[in-house]
Amino acid sequence: MNYPSDWSYQEVQAPTNATIFPIVNMFPPISDDPNAVSFLEIGIEDLESPFSIDEYSRSVINGYRESRLNFDLVSSNTDGTLSGLPAYEIVFTDSANGTDRKFMEVGAINSDSNRVYYLFFNTEESRYDLFVPALESMIDSFQLGSIDEESFINDNVTNNNISNGTMQEDSTATPATTFHSLSMSQNDTAIPSSNVQSNDMLVYENSTYGVSLLYPATWKNSDPVKSPEERTVFITVFEPTAESGAAYLGIARDVFNVNETLDTYLAEVIQSYRGNTLNFTLISTTMSPDLNSPPQLAGNPAYSLLYSHIDPITGDMLLTEEIGTIVPGTNFTYYFYYTADIPSYNSYIDDALSIIDSLEIHLTNLNVTKSEETNIFDILESLESGEI
Repeated sequence: MNYPSDWSYQEVQAPTNATIFPIVNMFPPISDDPNAVSFLEIGIEDLESPFSIDEYSRSVINGYRESRLNFDLVSSNTDGTLSGLPAYEIVFTDSANGTDRKFMEVGAINSDSNRVYYLFFNTEESRYDLFVPALESMIDSFQLGSIDEESFINDNVTNNNISNGTMQEDSTATPATTFHSLSMSQNDTAIPSSNVQSNDMLVYENSTYGVSLLYPATWKNSDPVKSPEERTVFITVFEPTAESGAAYLGIARDVFNVNETLDTYLAEVIQSYRGNTLNFTLISTTMSPDLNSPPQLAGNPAYSLLYSHIDPITGDMLLTEEIGTIVPGTNFTYYFYYTADIPSYNSYIDDALSIIDSLEIHLTNLNVTKSEETNIFDILESLESGEI
């Protein structure tokens, strides 16, 4: 399938023995989707018994009618095609948490495999028409089975806003795990310095991940166990010694798809938090370039994100501010996350920001001129061995 060059995607690993499962989720840029609620899901359903396209369409509509709040069917038809197969199209609206939403689902049944392929799009009702042209182009380009990539591009690409995004079962793209998952399992070599500076600042260095920074002597740091297999690595965590658990600041590194920009990456992060963080509420976002106060991290353009959420263990309301940057010429995002309960947030924010401002990233041997030709796993191996 072709998709707009300013969109991004996140592949999904299907649960074992699932009969309905997504293959990939796709996201428009945050500039077109400021509340980060829009996405396109491409998925599969394995049917237990044969259905006609009309029967299946009716069952989908009835399923949404029973499960969606304020469901309102806008249109439905079974006159179209998807990759040459008879297809259904359903458009409906609903509302939840004060947001009016609009949805489109297009799907086709492959009678040979008794399998449904579907494309499901969700957005705010007020922004739906903005995305229709791109959606129609993506749906029209969608194909099943093996294809001749060069012919496919020539047949389908009509302007510079579309890039090739062929997705096959043996794709070598980096597997996408849940963004910023707190899964850690192996110690890393970190070298915190005990040298106290003149203003009572300590030096933290981590040669494996190429970071160094200053932190107040009134804070302590601890290195979580890490798994090299995880997409996101949590490098270290700082917290004030005076009140453990009330506030903490962590730094992490994420590995992403080669087509990411700050815009698309921020959209994916917000989508992930919205789906995986208890009572996630987006408060604000900023991103370079911003005319008033462009955020930076380690001298690079950055994004910042402020949101509230609930601690699932204590039930406390928490605030989290995240600041991240994409290292030029690489597939790495480095980001800080400062989290505190409401009473403690302002008490430690100045110290947290001073730590963030001191960050330096040292990937000295990386040849950025050939980053798109370098296998990301080769980069990871070089990082772990200390070559970079």
